[in-house]
Amino acid sequence: SGSGLTIATTGKVYSAGNGSSIGNLTGATGDYVVVTDAGSLWDLANLNLTIGMVTSITNYLTITQSGTVDNVAMLVVATNNFVNLLGGTLGVAGGTYSNGPFVVGDGVQSATLKSLAGPAMNFLTGLLITNNATLCGAGTVGGGSLGVTLTNGAIVTPGVNGAGSLTIGGSNLMWASGVVYRCEITNLFLPPGVGWDVL
Repeated sequence: SGSGLTIATTGKVYSAGNGSSIGNLTGATGDYVVVTDAGSLWDLANLNLTIGMVTSITNYLTITQSGTVDNVAMLVVATNNFVNLLGGTLGVAGGTYSNGPFVVGDGVQSATLKSLAGPAMNFLTGLLITNNATLCGAGTVGGGSLGVTLTNGAIVTPGVNGAGSLTIGGSNLMWASGVVYRCEITNLFLPPGVGWDVL
């Protein structure tokens, strides 16, 4: 318990095999991975990332100071385990998070939640995109019963590299004044999601 890995100062880790886990042993508590500093990367190579399990609590992943965790196929976070996206980028295709509202950004740092084309990313207890934070990508992002909230200064932009289609699911979407919607147009003769961004 309390074991961890810090990826910093342009360090890079590439996952292989059957996926990666943090605190995935019976009774593990406080195990962690911190990805910090610009250029630092944990690339999951389209494999799953599991954080904790029923008997393992308070394990966590923290992304801050422009660090990046990308190409996560399925993000599985057990009850009482956490993901802290303070600053930097998290790219994930699918999964479920239910440990309180998932907050993107600390309101000061630039933070990005990138939805990769995949099954769906469901934040069952709400998703909050803060000031200086961006929700981007393709596929479906759901906020559960609390919905998705975009605060003043948040940015939403469908697509990852070029035009794309981003679906926001859940019971509601709260869009504060001052939210920026970025729409990329590459070709108006092509359908929405292909020739231009659509939300």
